[in-house]
Amino acid sequence: MHFTQTVLLASALLSAGAAALPDVAADPSALARRTDDPWAAAKSQAAAVVAQLTTEEKIRIINLCVGQTFPVARVGVRGFCLQDGPTGVRIADGASAFSASVNVAATFDKQLMKERGELIGAEFAGKGVDIALMPVHMARDPLAGRNWEGQGADPYLTAISAGYQIRGVQSQGVVATVKHLVGNEQESWRHHSDSEIDDRTLREIYLRPFQYAVQKENVGAIMHSYNMLNGTHTGQNARLLTDIVKGEWGYNGFIMSDWWALTNQTKAANAGLDMLMPGAAWSTVCNGEGAFENTVYGYPGAEAFETGYCWGSNLLADAQAGHVSDARLTDAVTRILSSAYYVGLPTGATRTSTSRAPTASTIRNSGAASAVLVKNSRGVLPLTSAARSVAVIGSDATFGAAYESGGVDPSGHVAQGGGSGPTRFPYLVTPLAALSARAADNGDLATAASVAALGDVALVFVKSYATESGDRPSYALDSNGDALVKAVAAVNKNTVVVLNIPSPVDMSGWVDNENVTAIIVALYPGQESGNSLVDVLYGDYNPSGRLPFSIARSTADYNVPEAEQPKVQYSEGLYFDYRQFDKTGVKPLYPFGHGLSYTTFAYSNLQVTAASRHGVDVSVDVSNTGALPGNEVVQLYLGYPAATNSPVKQLKDFNKVNIKAGRSATVSLHIDSFFLPIWDVVQQAWVVPSGTYTVYVGASSGDIRATAQFTI
Repeated sequence: MHFTQTVLLASALLSAGAAALPDVAADPSALARRTDDPWAAAKSQAAAVVAQLTTEEKIRIINLCVGQTFPVARVGVRGFCLQDGPTGVRIADGASAFSASVNVAATFDKQLMKERGELIGAEFAGKGVDIALMPVHMARDPLAGRNWEGQGADPYLTAISAGYQIRGVQSQGVVATVKHLVGNEQESWRHHSDSEIDDRTLREIYLRPFQYAVQKENVGAIMHSYNMLNGTHTGQNARLLTDIVKGEWGYNGFIMSDWWALTNQTKAANAGLDMLMPGAAWSTVCNGEGAFENTVYGYPGAEAFETGYCWGSNLLADAQAGHVSDARLTDAVTRILSSAYYVGLPTGATRTSTSRAPTASTIRNSGAASAVLVKNSRGVLPLTSAARSVAVIGSDATFGAAYESGGVDPSGHVAQGGGSGPTRFPYLVTPLAALSARAADNGDLATAASVAALGDVALVFVKSYATESGDRPSYALDSNGDALVKAVAAVNKNTVVVLNIPSPVDMSGWVDNENVTAIIVALYPGQESGNSLVDVLYGDYNPSGRLPFSIARSTADYNVPEAEQPKVQYSEGLYFDYRQFDKTGVKPLYPFGHGLSYTTFAYSNLQVTAASRHGVDVSVDVSNTGALPGNEVVQLYLGYPAATNSPVKQLKDFNKVNIKAGRSATVSLHIDSFFLPIWDVVQQAWVVPSGTYTVYVGASSGDIRATAQFTI
């Protein structure tokens, strides 16, 4: 669209107890390990190298220093480089700042998820990184500080989003790391807390994405979390690491610690920890149970192997004294090298840095594809020639006062979060810059003092900043953003609110204001943030993003209990986010999976074409009943037999399809045998219950267009 338009720019942007399941039939085939072992060649190659190593050389490979393993040149194994993170290569010049992981989940686009993984993997490889510390787990607590690094509030969406990214990263010869195993759904007291999770909830919600990464995507590395799980530190939890992950799941890769997470060197090694993440002098921690506050932080060089850190010489002493067996050391090193060989990582020659592949267009597209249009009354969007002037308001529209090239300044535009996850921006296109460029292209640019009142449309940019090491203090917008929205809406009848947020915020004070005509949840789009938004605002990209979490009408409607130290009670069990809303009958403001388009779609002819314990096939006809081409995200939810005491419905597949105006498409959906069983805590097995199932197909968890039933 091209037309003359005035953008009014504010000269001073405003801040403002368990029983056996009845009538069940175990389905060993549903989760059976593959009879062909895709790791066979890698494990054989690793075993041949490990057979040549001394005990000390084995320990050199599993003990880390600043993300770098020690080399063993005698057998041609160099040190491996590890680096964050989920938005690209951390602390590196010339690397791209991709959209946040929560944005990737919001695309509900499997191909885009894989493509993002490929591009990030290529950049890691190009920067000489061997092991990428991403992707990250799902969101439980709406206020958790690392929700922006995660994949949303559903285990299926998390498994698929993380899984396709793992596939993409490892296709580039880089080991992906799924983290944090397990129960680290908050940042408060993460080093000292104990996540208490019942067995069924643990298996079906929190372990499920990790199991998918292991059994379906052959992830090379897993990072354990800081916290305890049901009374035992995850890094020395043999039931978790050895019995479940390596035993039940048949995991061939390796398990590493999070930074400074080790609490007992001997217990961790014997429990199944394979690699120690570096970075601290452990004199007060190694043989205790976690006096983390007294740890002296430092970043040792290669000489650290000899200076008494947790592993290294300490582990060597344990091995020589028989406290840790040579078989355990051999297993750990074999797993590390097997992962390297499996993804095709060059173990002998050091990787050399190369220039990055062009990624800007993909990042821009990802940002646009993840923008969620949750409200659009009176057809205010897309912007047309009828809007002769557009007011741009809010500190989130441009750089903050403390912004320095490459850094994240939460006082200004927020395009990624904080902590170990963000990438240094090679550049950042702010909304103000992109809108100014669009206005210049269209012919006119002006500045006014009372921008809100003068504009035909007022764009209000507000935010909530999230970071590692702390949870958000409340659901309120930063920088007095709620008051800003109210103030603008009081004087402009076409107020469009753009939210750069990591997870739900409180909209109750202004969402029903008739002058708030449109709301876009842009999340954290990365370096092309402004361009991505402009593409959606002007209709160059028909919005198709979907919320990877629910937004409640009242913050009192969220049921995840406030975290307490040291116990974190997962007392809600299976029921949080849309599962909780379905159970209680409380309708959220915007449900999980919600997102509008500039066109409309109708559903018909739902068919269950095949249903057994080996999977379910579904088809539905979708018609574009509007005037524009667009993408529809068709979502499939499954309801289990009533006797199983399961949530009303659970996401089991989605398919994003592009349909031209006036045309129809038959959309195929599939429930994989991996996602069909539920966990029987008495049998301690995955089972497919006998009974009647309900298939729900629709545009969101709250907008079901058709249902059907089948019986197993």
